[in-house]
Amino acid sequence: MINIERYENKTTIEANKKNAGYENVCRAYHKAQAYASDTLIFDNFIREDAVAATADELKIQGVVEFVFSSKAGNMYDILALFQENGYRIKEMTKVATDRIDFSVPLNENMPKVINNALLLVRK
Repeated sequence: MINIERYENKTTIEANKKNAGYENVCRAYHKAQAYASDTLIFDNFIREDAVAATADELKIQGVVEFVFSSKAGNMYDILALFQENGYRIKEMTKVATDRIDFSVPLNENMPKVINNALLLVRK
């Protein structure tokens, strides 16, 4: 993933703390950086009233696709709102999470849980 200065600069991040769209995209950007992903990863709760601002921020940054893997109770509502804002589901995919898979024997290299996710693209 390329570096986007807008999400790397601590002053800019601090100045945009009240902007829900910026915050959501910044979080997804840092998640993608942590997993060396070329695609933004949204896996946290997104408020319904922040979807339009998030979609606008994505468009400003030229993001045409992202991964959505949130398990929040409002997931279907959020997906419908993203569709209203120009994005559609392209396909199912897989994405790593922060959670450790404790179903395997304990060792120093515990595998991360892999979640199903949706790849969304701008129409």
